[in-house]
Amino acid sequence: MQKISSNGIYFIALFLSSSICLAMELTQNTDSNNNNNNNSAAATYAARRGLPNTNDTRQQPTIAANANNTNQDIYILSIDGGGIRGIIPAQILSYIERHVEIGLESRIKRRIEEQLGHPLEGINIPIRGHLAKLFGLMAGVSTGGMIVLGLNVPHQIDSDIPAHSSSDLVNLYREHGEKVFPKSEQSSISFFSPKYSVQQFESLLLEYFWHSSLKDTIGKVLVTSLQMSTQESYEFATDKAKNSEAENFYIRDVVRAITAAQTYFPPAYIKSMNRIEYCFSDGGIIDNNASQDAYDKAKMLYPHARRIILLSLGTGMCQQDDLSKINHGIWGWGPILPHVMMYAASKKKDSKLVKEAETHPDKFKYIRVQSDVPKEHSALDVVDENHIKNLVRIAQKMILTHKKDLDDIVDGLADAYDNNPYPVYPWMTPFFQFIETQLLSKQGIKYDGQNQPELGIVGAWDLVTYFNMQPMEMREKLTALSLPRNSLGDDGLILLSRANLPSLVCLELQDNQLTSNCIAFLQRFRALKRLNISENNIGDEGARNITRYLPNLVNLNISQTELGIEGLNIVTSLRHLKRLNAVNNYKVNELLELFGSDDFNMIEGINLANEGDELDKFFKLYCAVDGTKLSVDQQKLFEELSPEGQRQIEQLLKKNQSKDQKSSK
Repeated sequence: MQKISSNGIYFIALFLSSSICLAMELTQNTDSNNNNNNNSAAATYAARRGLPNTNDTRQQPTIAANANNTNQDIYILSIDGGGIRGIIPAQILSYIERHVEIGLESRIKRRIEEQLGHPLEGINIPIRGHLAKLFGLMAGVSTGGMIVLGLNVPHQIDSDIPAHSSSDLVNLYREHGEKVFPKSEQSSISFFSPKYSVQQFESLLLEYFWHSSLKDTIGKVLVTSLQMSTQESYEFATDKAKNSEAENFYIRDVVRAITAAQTYFPPAYIKSMNRIEYCFSDGGIIDNNASQDAYDKAKMLYPHARRIILLSLGTGMCQQDDLSKINHGIWGWGPILPHVMMYAASKKKDSKLVKEAETHPDKFKYIRVQSDVPKEHSALDVVDENHIKNLVRIAQKMILTHKKDLDDIVDGLADAYDNNPYPVYPWMTPFFQFIETQLLSKQGIKYDGQNQPELGIVGAWDLVTYFNMQPMEMREKLTALSLPRNSLGDDGLILLSRANLPSLVCLELQDNQLTSNCIAFLQRFRALKRLNISENNIGDEGARNITRYLPNLVNLNISQTELGIEGLNIVTSLRHLKRLNAVNNYKVNELLELFGSDDFNMIEGINLANEGDELDKFFKLYCAVDGTKLSVDQQKLFEELSPEGQRQIEQLLKKNQSKDQKSSK
């Protein structure tokens, strides 16, 4: 074995001792700052980070938007650092996310059924449990920060939803761990350069985080790093990025900065959006547990919250053997001191937060999910399949151990959804943004299911939920709503009628699989004057319901609705009706008996036939004939009629001839 020279030993000792001293100094400074003002943690946090002590509620659409309401609990998340062991909290979050989705689907389905008064059969409610929309704040260190940012990076197509789920991030560790910690470089040792290169890692970050910036995160985030030039902790946070381009960075660069673990990776040289360059390395050397920072920041962001509930996820701790038995020189302490320091600092914060929760149980709840990890599974950079499987098993064991607490979190996050629900269908979000634009410009709203995804029952629920969340002055601006070809069905229309739209005058519902049973619910739109319910099977019973529940209609389109002559006779009795479209419903001989009736003649604009069809040609000729013979042009039109139409015209000519004979006598 090749021996290390005395100079080599000296440099190793110097490096280790210097690193240890630096870490201890930084940790002490952080602790000192934490204890400066226990009576005002939010003010302390703001002063230490150089932030205004304000309540930022601009980030939408998380539950934070409603945090000024004192009857709401705010859920916050903190994730420790730990290299490849980040798969442990990712697996735990995947459990939470999956069960939140199950709970939300059950809740929404139950509420829809309560509105309808009957069970839903064969309806899938594919809601995603977007954790970034449910936690008021997510914080993390190193690999924990990468998870936090992964959950909050916006989708490339729809920027209102996250690009990645928790299970996606589990797969990131499982399938791409070797791009972060290449096996070919794991055996290399260098006293003067990092263990790993970062080319593959940076390519992976571009793939997962593309060109999104910190100010664009779905929810509020807080991740920390060590700023090399000042030797101080640096905070990357959504609220700071929104306020200043100097604090805004590409998310991929932030991930690179917070995961630049000392001796593993080279420092990260990154630029803010105003092109200022910084040098960062992993903040875990100062503090590997972001729980206290997350709690302090949450109190600043949500001063009116009823209660703050902090879920803190560890990556497993490898507790050392009896320290009294180690070699007390640099060789004994060197390899284990960072672990000992991180363990001690984490335990100290844990104890402090436990005490805080015990002292103020009505204001703060603290849930710490952590467990010991066997030495053989404690490596931060081993990415072989067996090691990953063992870490997943550890995560599953932690889930079972903390199942009650985690299930309470699941229920609480489902409750948080109630405070500020987001659409079941993600593609509804841009439609809602369009609606808001239209409302502000006082225009009508149209969503045609022929050219876009159909709403169906679930989309109707989304739409009603959105409408009823808007202030009344906004809803009062909506006068026209057009939703053709959306497969609403009776249930969808019943849900739609739950929208409080007091100024809705015009409603278009053509081709939505409606029947007569849903007409009564339209009376909830008290201002309704114009209704298009064409291409639905409402029949004569639907006509009766229209006259019964919507007597103030001025304009009605009931074309192609299986309407009989009785139904047409019924709707023509509407007192205020001025325009009626009822094409594609009748035969010639059925309509003739209506001609001349008082109700029929009072309607100013009536259309019973499409241009150029049999009925249209017949009525043009029928209304034009005023004698006993046809003109040349009339004869041509007569020859285009069906035998039944020709027979009716011939009868009309005979009637006219009989009238002439009587008048001549």
